[in-house]
Amino acid sequence: MSKLLRRLVRLLAHFAHRRVIPFFGVAAFAALMTTLFVPPLIKVTILPSSANNTQEKINQINPQKPKNIPKKSSPPVQAKSQPAPQPSVAVAPSKPVATPTTVTVSPATGSSVPTLSPTSSSTTTSSTSGTSGSSGGSGSSGGSSTTTSSSPTLATPNYTSSNWAGYFAVNSKDSYSAVSSSWVVPTPTGNGTSLSADATWIGIGGITSNDLIQVGTADTVSASGQVSTEAFYEMLPNSAITIKNFLVNSGDSVNASLSQVTSGQWKITINDTTDSQSFSITVAYTSTLSSAEWIEEDPSGTGGQLYPLDNFGTVSFSAGSALVNGTSETIKAANSYSVAMVDSSNKTEAAPSVIGSDGASFSVIWQTSN
Repeated sequence: MSKLLRRLVRLLAHFAHRRVIPFFGVAAFAALMTTLFVPPLIKVTILPSSANNTQEKINQINPQKPKNIPKKSSPPVQAKSQPAPQPSVAVAPSKPVATPTTVTVSPATGSSVPTLSPTSSSTTTSSTSGTSGSSGGSGSSGGSSTTTSSSPTLATPNYTSSNWAGYFAVNSKDSYSAVSSSWVVPTPTGNGTSLSADATWIGIGGITSNDLIQVGTADTVSASGQVSTEAFYEMLPNSAITIKNFLVNSGDSVNASLSQVTSGQWKITINDTTDSQSFSITVAYTSTLSSAEWIEEDPSGTGGQLYPLDNFGTVSFSAGSALVNGTSETIKAANSYSVAMVDSSNKTEAAPSVIGSDGASFSVIWQTSN
């Protein structure tokens, strides 16, 4: 190495003396010569010589990727849009009539009115002749009356029933194509031990036929005393239909009507004048047009079993009328019969009052519960 350097120095001095390298310095020329003629130094890496370091030697020659490198995050998954929850609609409890049944009315004790028996729904006349209210001394056209310690005056009933109290017009010679009335929804109380119920309605048919179309309000009282009230319409033999989104409360004033628009087509209307609510629907129904009713009822449940009658107090009907042979007549003018509700022992549970002087109003008064 020293010989080589000495040669370079001599060579440098020679070229410098002959002015061969005038444009760059002696130091630059020496560096150039060193690069050209001096071999580069070899970098030596000494590996550990331990007997257990074989894997370490491999790692230094072929380094492994560091462990625990976080994986590349995936793009977020877009959640499928879910439909917005729909507000629940509050639905009133259904009228407690699971198995509709026809009514059976019987002449009251001492009454001379004819027996009325339901006939086939295809029959348009009664099987009993002479069923006019005037011939039987109806509650509207005379007959005796009884009084209780509180008004109104009770009528001596022409008929009794296990589940109806009020008035009905029936005559084999007459056709009833409309009925209407107003009433105040009662404020009932229960018996404290079981579910009890009542219903207030107007209807066409059902006395001497198996068809009956009706509209009204119904109450149920739980064993704990909670009252539920609803509006409904019904077309036998089908079950009652609750009128949804028509909230009715105890003490509300309502009016209702049923009218045959054309043969087989009926318009059902009920209004809650207290809360300014109205409902109207046109339905298809075949009726014998055989009677008209203004009734307070003890509803029945599964199998036709009557519910215990709640204590509805007094239900007052007003503006009661029917379209008889195309002519509008009041309850009294239609020669209507009175009917009282009695239990299996013939004890009165609910009874109608005499018809008012306007011929269109009366009350049904609770007497006792079954």
